[in-house]
Amino acid sequence: METIIRGYVLHEELYANSLFKVYEAEHSILKGQTLRLTLLNPEYMQQPELKSEFSSLSFKLSFAEHPYIIRNTDMLEENGNFAILSENIPLIPFINYLENQPLDLETIKALVEKIFEGLIYLNDKKIFHLALSTEDIYIDEMSNPRIAYYGIAEILLKTHDPEFKKTVFEQMKVSVPEFNNNLFTINDRSEVFSCGKFLEELVKYDIFKNLSQNVVNLIDKATSTDPSQRYRNVKEMLDDFKNIDNQSFSAENKSSFSISPNLENEKDNYKYNTEGLNNDKKTIPKDTQTETKNVFEILDEIKHQKNDQRPEPPKQTVQQNTVTQQKQYTPPPPPKYNQSSGQSSSQINYQSGQNNSTSPIINQQQKVNPQSVLILGVFAVIMSFIFSLFGIVLAIIGFTKLSSNNKKIKDLKISLKQGEKQTQSIGTFLCVIAIIIAIVKIISYIVNIFI
Repeated sequence: METIIRGYVLHEELYANSLFKVYEAEHSILKGQTLRLTLLNPEYMQQPELKSEFSSLSFKLSFAEHPYIIRNTDMLEENGNFAILSENIPLIPFINYLENQPLDLETIKALVEKIFEGLIYLNDKKIFHLALSTEDIYIDEMSNPRIAYYGIAEILLKTHDPEFKKTVFEQMKVSVPEFNNNLFTINDRSEVFSCGKFLEELVKYDIFKNLSQNVVNLIDKATSTDPSQRYRNVKEMLDDFKNIDNQSFSAENKSSFSISPNLENEKDNYKYNTEGLNNDKKTIPKDTQTETKNVFEILDEIKHQKNDQRPEPPKQTVQQNTVTQQKQYTPPPPPKYNQSSGQSSSQINYQSGQNNSTSPIINQQQKVNPQSVLILGVFAVIMSFIFSLFGIVLAIIGFTKLSSNNKKIKDLKISLKQGEKQTQSIGTFLCVIAIIIAIVKIISYIVNIFI
């Protein structure tokens, strides 16, 4: 066990690459309270532009809450370490779920639709994933998908270092083509490309074997190298996806849209830098529509067709030229995550906006605090002997805190651990005892006056 961020003890490593690691962590003071702690690689995060982006995104990432995402609770910076705190709930990797469950097409469609709904929520808040893959999806106890690691690629892609940018592409499987330009903007159409690659990955599992042509048409439009030829946003793509089992489905015709000369009037309010990109609209040869071919054959034909039509690009994309990049570029070795930076010991809590320099950190956004009921109960009993009315007041405050905790538990749909339930129960019992003692003392006082 180790403590890199004060106030949290790291236990099991849940996920890791050279850019970030995810741990199961326990609060060092509130024993039994666990969470997921995502620790961004501190060596890379010393870049000023990444620090700035981490700070600017912290508020949005901390307060994003949707049933189909893993909810973040806070973002912290301490001694050059940058951490994202998230809820810790039982989760199954999406790949394991697909391989171990006999799922029909409708179930898979429903899962994908929920994933897209989660992305629509994030994109509406200007939070983007940009690297969606099956590794970023988990399944909770209610069999609902949970999107993980959103916003991380958005932070890291702000780098001004081209070599580190290649590392981000490789480690997080970012393949949005316009990101290869020095000037690019992150927008809804970038997320659409990521969703298209996610569906392309699902095709490998032979899930959509009866809908191969429709799925390929949808992927074809979502992954166009020209952003203006893609769906405008994930919602528009989701509308088409819901109809992939329709025999008359055609992504090319059904979802066509016009591009306004002034892109600032569109919903995403972004300008696109597409200079140097091939404005090719992917098409399926007519003869492939009459032949019976599996999904892999169709995808291979499209890939060869793109390679024949595409001019020599000024820069190579990461996914298409992996072998070449391995020869020309060797990513820097992953640095140590617990490496000391020599900075003064201070912790910045981005969600609460406080800078704590000495005391251990208790998350300012801790939703439920059973210990407060116990503390109020103890003081209420003590004060009921010394000053009865004050004891009653403390007991009433304890009941108010109990009611507030129960309301938050219901609203957030969470459950307390056994130790926390016992703590809150003991506090409630002490508040009741305090009121009884205070009432008896007051009655005794009144009786003594009249005798």
